[in-house]
Amino acid sequence: MSDAETHMHFLSEFTRLEQAVGGPDPHMRIVCEGLVRDVADTPEHRAWLIGCYLGPYNVPSGEVVLHYWPDPAMVVANPDEFASWVESAWKQLSLRRERRAIRTPRKFTAHMLGYAEWCLRVAPTIGSARDADEVWDRLMLIAGNGRYATIKLYEALHRVGVIDYPFPDIRPSGGWSPREMLARLHPDTAAHLNAGNTAVLCQIANDKASISRRHLSERLGAQVDWYTMEVVLCEYKQAWDGGQYPGRAHDSELGHVRKVTPLWPDVPFKTLDIRRELFPEIALGEVRGWDGRREGLGGCPSAHGYMWSDTLYDWDATIDLADPVPW
Repeated sequence: MSDAETHMHFLSEFTRLEQAVGGPDPHMRIVCEGLVRDVADTPEHRAWLIGCYLGPYNVPSGEVVLHYWPDPAMVVANPDEFASWVESAWKQLSLRRERRAIRTPRKFTAHMLGYAEWCLRVAPTIGSARDADEVWDRLMLIAGNGRYATIKLYEALHRVGVIDYPFPDIRPSGGWSPREMLARLHPDTAAHLNAGNTAVLCQIANDKASISRRHLSERLGAQVDWYTMEVVLCEYKQAWDGGQYPGRAHDSELGHVRKVTPLWPDVPFKTLDIRRELFPEIALGEVRGWDGRREGLGGCPSAHGYMWSDTLYDWDATIDLADPVPW
């Protein structure tokens, strides 16, 4: 196989196996299918739920914020009290590294205050947006949210019914990671895909993404939506380069659970219960006996010629990842 064919093969395998354990972004499903059942069915309250999760970008920390600040109106009405609470709670919360733009108490507070105001002022009316691009523009107004966080926010708000339009494309402007993967899938246009963010170059990226999305859907036998396409382009690239594997999001989320939940005995955490409800237990470390990310599983396609999945291989019995033990 050519390099492009090899990457399409493993991209398909990654997507299939990631979906088999509830991904991509299973933590988003915990919020949008589980925690959403316990908040008021209004755009502002559902949007606030999403922000509590996406601020720290993990569910247990989001549960803490939501427990003590369940209504965005409370935050807007008491900004100094909220700032003091964040300062005192900071070391007992956990943030994913992807939220590096707000990784200090001051920046996190400013972001959450601005987002609370957005929930009250914009969320109730965003359903009247004319199209997905207008939705995107309104989301990009939120301080502390760049392209990455806005993609996650868009999809989560769509899943809980605040936004009507589904995620529309890969949002190629500034999207170096999915475009680098597209360049491997389409080496004939790699120079354009790895170049700048002009309208012409972004259109080329979306055109190539459309082709790859069609090929991926054909291989999987089901339509791949645009949000999934954007995510798997990024995550499969990491899987090939050494930092990702199907089920890794479960493992990293469990690491946040183990860090945060013992520090907040008064918070009725539901993350683990919802994980058991939504996802196959074979992929859950709290059932199988690990507490976070497992070293070495990233990079299996490039290093060993296969894609790891807990649905295929026995972690406990595997000694050498070059020779995984199947079930």
